[in-house]
Amino acid sequence: MTKTLWLILLGAVLAGGVVLIAVLGSGGSESQAEARQSFCSSVDALGSSVQSLTDLSPTTASKTDYQSAVDAIQSDWDAVKSDASGLKDVTTSQLSSAWDSYQSAVEAVPDDASVSDALDSIKSATQTLASSVSSTLSGPDCS
Repeated sequence: MTKTLWLILLGAVLAGGVVLIAVLGSGGSESQAEARQSFCSSVDALGSSVQSLTDLSPTTASKTDYQSAVDAIQSDWDAVKSDASGLKDVTTSQLSSAWDSYQSAVEAVPDDASVSDALDSIKSATQTLASSVSSTLSGPDCS
């Protein structure tokens, strides 16, 4: 090969490398934006599930209604944790603390408790979780 051909080939390889770096570099920030959107959507879904639990009527809700609401909150929390793990700079300490209190309160409810008693037992922890969800949604990670 001639010297000119080698220079053209080297230039093409370098240009291709620059394009590849630019594409990969911009893809990383886009994936962080997508991860942040997923996280915020998961937190929003968690808030809706918490609201569904607090909306249960102690006099008319069945144990199945109560358990379904608790299970939905657990599922949504798992999604929040999963989505948060994809973010580099998300702050979830307040939300995690509220979750721990909520989970402890739910686990402390006796199996034979009425729905009314169960809702009373977890009321404070549920309100704290709802408040933390609201703070997360209005905070810098989701605003």
